[in-house]
Amino acid sequence: LWVAGSVPVRDRPDALPVNRMVVAGPDGQNAYFVAMVIAQIGILLNLWHQHLFAGAATVIDDAIIVSVLTALLLFGYVRIRSRL
Repeated sequence: LWVAGSVPVRDRPDALPVNRMVVAGPDGQNAYFVAMVIAQIGILLNLWHQHLFAGAATVIDDAIIVSVLTALLLFGYVRIRSRL
């Protein structure tokens, strides 16, 4: 049984906690993901899928805005990742 949840995690004792998506496996394996980055990328993919494949022409503005925000989020995350 695999279990997933979002929990605050400290990478180092002196670091601030970061909200991580934790996936725990049946044999004790753990995988950590940055929840905000995963959610943002999921929203980005969903909006572009709606525009390109589902034919929802009204989401193009949202898809462009979310693309820019995702790029800024990823740029900022890469720049400050070592301080978290």
